[in-house]
Amino acid sequence: MATLEQLPLFPRLKNAAVSLVFYLRQTFWPTDLAVFYPHPHDELNLWIVSICIALLILITLVAIIVRKNHPYVLVGWFWFLILVAPVTGILQAGLQSRADRFTYLPHIGITIAVAWSCADLARQLRNRQLVLGSTAIFAVVACTLLAFKQTTTWRDSVSLWSHALAITPENQTARQNLAAALWMIGKTDEARKESRAAAIAHARVVLKDFPYDLPTHNDLGVLLMQTGDVRGGIAEWEKTLAIDPDDGNALNNLAWVLATFPQDEIRNGKRAVELSTKASTLPGGDSPMVLRTLAAAHAEAGDFSNAVSTAQRALDLATAQNNNSLATTLRRELALYQASTPYREAPPP
Repeated sequence: MATLEQLPLFPRLKNAAVSLVFYLRQTFWPTDLAVFYPHPHDELNLWIVSICIALLILITLVAIIVRKNHPYVLVGWFWFLILVAPVTGILQAGLQSRADRFTYLPHIGITIAVAWSCADLARQLRNRQLVLGSTAIFAVVACTLLAFKQTTTWRDSVSLWSHALAITPENQTARQNLAAALWMIGKTDEARKESRAAAIAHARVVLKDFPYDLPTHNDLGVLLMQTGDVRGGIAEWEKTLAIDPDDGNALNNLAWVLATFPQDEIRNGKRAVELSTKASTLPGGDSPMVLRTLAAAHAEAGDFSNAVSTAQRALDLATAQNNNSLATTLRRELALYQASTPYREAPPP
């Protein structure tokens, strides 16, 4: 159960109004159905909410006005409202904004109102049997086709969560589950792609509420770099340093990109040296990873003497720490600097 601190009352009420209208719409036009609808929190447009509230009030007034001649409209409408009220999200349980399964019982009320209305209307028809029979056949065929189409989305986990993403593109839960499903069937590259996309979306949501969250800015920068958005990654680290100029992770990450990125217009050896030098003076700055960045920055700036000596220090530390993988990498980079060649990172995928 979500607390009011996690999800305040006003966003809950807005979502409840929109969800009620959505449930009505899907009763008569059951398309764009998904296994999971993410909660919009406080992002619903007030105009949309106002229109939904006005529509609900209008239907209620009509049901009250026609209650004497058509009592089934009032009964059906309030059946729907009373049974759907506990699952509109005012008492929020879970991460969803709404769920198709919540409407099984409430839809009985709408069915009552529609069925009795059709019965009243049918009494006024001359060719009642023909019209009712044709309408019934059309309804059954249409529902059969829609049901068949919907069942194809449940063929397997990949199709299920892919469909959910097609309906709700900002659906982090769907991305995470799609990534897990892809991983299970061996599609690891696609799984990593979806997992990164989910992590990026989550980081953006966090930063919307907590814009000064430095670890999230740093993580988002790394994720963007991994997806090939180098300028986006640089921008996140610049934001981090604007908040805290002594953030060691941002200093090291940004310096590494400015020193080693394969595109000439991105690299800036002078600034890379400044950033990595500062990172090396901070607590923990004598680590082999920070020294590796400083060596690469010196090499990009053309100072191969300092690049060699710094890379050697980094190699000695990595060897002392039994970090054999990093030591092997540093030996290759040290050989480059000894040959007066700067290191270039492989381009992102």
